[in-house]
Amino acid sequence: MKNHKPLNTETARALKPGTKLVFINAGRNTVSALNGALCKVGPKGTFTQFGRTWLDIIWTSPEARGQNDGGYHPYDFAVAHRSLAPQAREVLKMLKEAGRITGVQAWNILKVRSLPRRISDLKEAGYNIKKAMKEDHTGQRYAEYTLA
Repeated sequence: MKNHKPLNTETARALKPGTKLVFINAGRNTVSALNGALCKVGPKGTFTQFGRTWLDIIWTSPEARGQNDGGYHPYDFAVAHRSLAPQAREVLKMLKEAGRITGVQAWNILKVRSLPRRISDLKEAGYNIKKAMKEDHTGQRYAEYTLA
C-alpha cells in the first residue's frame, strides 16, 4: 500500500505486543485478507520456526475476511501510523536528536507539562521507548526516557 514501508525481520523484532499494523501483502501471498486490513502484534511478538522469523498477528478489522490469527511473514505488514499530537511529535524529535529526554527538559525546552502522557502516546504509536530512573546531585529521583 502507498505510504507504508514493509517491515523487515529486524524492525519486526523491535515491535511490542499490541503494536497496530496494516496488512500490505508485499509478498503477494494468497491470503483472504484485503490490503489495508488492520491487525496488531500478538503476545508472542516474533518467533523463529523452521529457520524463519514469523510475526504473531491478531486480526482486528473486517477486511481480514476471516483470516486466522498466527504467524505471518513480517514483510507483509507495516506499522499503522496514526497522527501524533503536536507535543508528542516534539518529544519524538527531541528523543531522536538528543537521544534522551527528562521531565525538566520537556518542560523547560518544549513546554510539555505531562511527559509521561506524551511518552504513552508514542508507545501507542509503536515506538519502543525505555524508561530509566536516575538520581540528581541532590538525591532527587527523575525518569529519563530513551528510544530503544
